[in-house]
Amino acid sequence: SSDVCSSDQGKTEIAIAENRLVIKNLKQDSVLEVFSIVGTKVYSINVKAGTNEYPLNLPKGYYIIRIGNLAKKIAVR
Repeated sequence: SSDVCSSDQGKTEIAIAENRLVIKNLKQDSVLEVFSIVGTKVYSINVKAGTNEYPLNLPKGYYIIRIGNLAKKIAVR
């Protein structure tokens, strides 16, 4: 029999779709922080393990998303 749990050990991905933030394969519950490009924290939310979507109501611009030790630069258009 195949073990479904261990077959999908994908890495955590952060994507932005319109005004939603999509987090895939998050290993554990964590805190998502959003920083402006100059380093000011503009948003913070608790996020759940797994794959989830969160509304992101931010002005247009570039931001840095951080979850634990994972960071990604995104553009809100």
